[in-house]
Amino acid sequence: MYSLLMKLQINELYNLLDTFKEKELSIGYSGLIIYSNSALEKEQLGYSIDNKGDWRQSWFVIGHEEEYGNPIFVDMSRRYLPIYTAEHGEGEWNPRIIASSLKGFIKTLNYLYDLSKDRENPIENKDNALSVCDKAKLLTKIIIQTKRLNIRFWLGYFLE
Repeated sequence: MYSLLMKLQINELYNLLDTFKEKELSIGYSGLIIYSNSALEKEQLGYSIDNKGDWRQSWFVIGHEEEYGNPIFVDMSRRYLPIYTAEHGEGEWNPRIIASSLKGFIKTLNYLYDLSKDRENPIENKDNALSVCDKAKLLTKIIIQTKRLNIRFWLGYFLE
């Protein structure tokens, strides 16, 4: 199924994914789920394993957006393992880059995790919403760590 090179890259991917502080992130009404290493192979079903559709073999799903179920995936054919998302159930995959590297994505999400503590439920924690200063710091981290800023994903998702 996977070439030897792809298997080596997947092993590297597993090691990097172990550095996430938390596999579930939520601020307000939005959230991300990053799959545990033990679930990664199973989560490829319906994407690259079944050979249907236009999903590329080099795309490896690592999680999904909570609200819409859109996959979060790595392009294993690219040097720095860029991270993408694409709308689920639209008939074809039109990927949008959300981070230029897996390492930058992990650093951004770990920072986001620190910010999200006690902010998971917007109704119960309305007095603890992200301040303008917190949002500015987060946006700066996103710009620095992801090297590409997908306004629609980051601003629309976590900085509403």
